[in-house]
Amino acid sequence: MITVHDDSDHNAILIEPLEELSKDDFDELTKRFNAYVNQHDSIPNLVIHAKSFPGWDSFGALAHHLEFVENHHKLIKKIAIVSDSASLSVFPGLVDHFVSAKVRRFPENQLGDAMQWVSSTEEENGGFTIMSAVSDDVVAVEAKGKISSKDYDEVLVPLLENKLKEHK
Repeated sequence: MITVHDDSDHNAILIEPLEELSKDDFDELTKRFNAYVNQHDSIPNLVIHAKSFPGWDSFGALAHHLEFVENHHKLIKKIAIVSDSASLSVFPGLVDHFVSAKVRRFPENQLGDAMQWVSSTEEENGGFTIMSAVSDDVVAVEAKGKISSKDYDEVLVPLLENKLKEHK
């Protein structure tokens, strides 16, 4: 089950997965996406706010998810993933190979920053992508393009500080 909220102030659709994703969830998301486009004459960006990735309740749900991606990925410019989940931290690097949208991960407490990012029209020069690590005491990031002090302060420093709290 997901909740879907329109946010026309940020030209975004906020998606919050609550439990295993179903075919009906993606039918509803498609319906809401299309209604947003028709009402605002604008393609919304997506913000996925999740404690963790709940998975799918069936193979059919996975197929509907992939169908949504196939039908919309060339339209959507930005996707923000807002989560502290380790499993979701690999999504930006993974989906970057399959979608044309820019994908960026934000820590759980930065939903507002994610909404601002998807609504900004300025081009970004680069940033960090958090990658899965071999061990829980390792921080792995991919740096792309020109890294700003904001990228460093908002992504790398909090990531390192959280790891240092858990590991010496």
